[in-house]
Amino acid sequence: MRMSRLLLATSAFVALAFPSPARAQGQAQQALPDSVQAALVDVLEELRDTAMAVRGQLAVFGRDLGQAGAETVVSRAAALTARCEAASETLRAVEPTVRPGAGWPSSARAASAELIGAMRALRETLRTECQLGLGPEGPGVRADSLRAWGPYRAGVLQRATAEFDSALGRVARALGIRLEPRIP
Repeated sequence: MRMSRLLLATSAFVALAFPSPARAQGQAQQALPDSVQAALVDVLEELRDTAMAVRGQLAVFGRDLGQAGAETVVSRAAALTARCEAASETLRAVEPTVRPGAGWPSSARAASAELIGAMRALRETLRTECQLGLGPEGPGVRADSLRAWGPYRAGVLQRATAEFDSALGRVARALGIRLEPRIP
């Protein structure tokens, strides 16, 4: 369901990103159309939820890491790696959507460029610290290695998601979008 909303939002942005010259002049003076604004809200909420899901799985992974049994530690690492892979795929799929179109305000254009940089940095951090760093390959007993390196990797991931959240918030503010908190 969410991926289909993302595809719909992407098609709306493509229309804005490559408008006809006459349409581009008219859009420069007006606000974003309501349909595009709504699609942006969906995309920005999806990005926010993606980062939130990674942080949630990080919390599960780190919970009583020193006392948990080896199978539990390995299982939590596998769940975190799967979450990181899903987040990375979402970030990759959505990146073209957050590129500014002709009708975007100049402040949103700058914030969008910053968000795209934060998305790429987060994807790289997810790959390095989560997908590779927590992967089954590596020296020693896997659970012991995860216990030793897990807190460091989790800290790096926390910082990367915080930087991403800041960039996401700047884009939302620049576009006049208020991201409502989700109630579980």
